[in-house]
Amino acid sequence: MRLDQLRVSEQVCAVPFRIRDGRAEFCLIARDGEGRWEFPRGKVSNGEASRDMALRHAADVAGLLCEIDQDNPLDQFPASKVDDAETITAFLVRVEVEQDNWPASGHSRRRWCFPEEAKVRIRRKPMRRLVDLAVRQIKEIEE
Repeated sequence: MRLDQLRVSEQVCAVPFRIRDGRAEFCLIARDGEGRWEFPRGKVSNGEASRDMALRHAADVAGLLCEIDQDNPLDQFPASKVDDAETITAFLVRVEVEQDNWPASGHSRRRWCFPEEAKVRIRRKPMRRLVDLAVRQIKEIEE
């Protein structure tokens, strides 16, 4: 397949965090039956701002009601798949409310992890890098 035949899609990713015992803790999600943990993400819809979509995906995919402390994305990176070239824009989001039931609760689960565990559980390198970027940004916000 030629490069110009690849579909280009955009996704937005929420990097949900909370402060527990003075440390940042991140929420990861996995679909039932899969051991692959990642941050909540989804495709960009036309007409909706990326930051608003990050908040919506955090709520729909992980049942987390969040706020964004920074207007700028945490990171933006290309991620390749077999047939797609993908751009992912990630936003750091502070969790305000953790819901017991959410739209994807029937087929996904969530797990709170400190940074070290999150980096072990996340397989994709660009997504793992988000943990380090988030920790740095959280330190700046909290100071």
